[in-house]
Amino acid sequence: SPMDKFELLRRAVLTKPPHLPRALVAVESDMFRALDYGDVPREWLAEPTGPLDPEFFDRFVSRQLTHEEKRYIGFREQTDRPELIERTVLEVAGTVLACQLACEYGIASNLAGGTHHAHRTMGAGYTIINDLAVAANYLTSPS
Repeated sequence: SPMDKFELLRRAVLTKPPHLPRALVAVESDMFRALDYGDVPREWLAEPTGPLDPEFFDRFVSRQLTHEEKRYIGFREQTDRPELIERTVLEVAGTVLACQLACEYGIASNLAGGTHHAHRTMGAGYTIINDLAVAANYLTSPS
């Protein structure tokens, strides 16, 4: 399944490639698990003046997007699947967390991040929420 790529990526960064002196991540305990779905702070994701419209976010997580919005995203009826909703929210939260960790430790990465086709009020190109815009907004907000 398409979701298998995340487990394959995790294994890949823990495996020493032939052309490098060690694996990209030395031990699994160096990997950071962000949050559980219910623990993601809403202010990380949707605020009135941020890059993600709170009304769109609420409609997405409550499975209220229109047929046309789902088609434009690309996932169609799959957009309503609870596991896709959870994965999307956790992916965005993971990018915000990676930014926080990079500020603290000098480097960090979100293996699931990089979704950038979405707009403020709609998803597009298999991207529901633009994690890069959300993380940049979080980092540059005065609060």
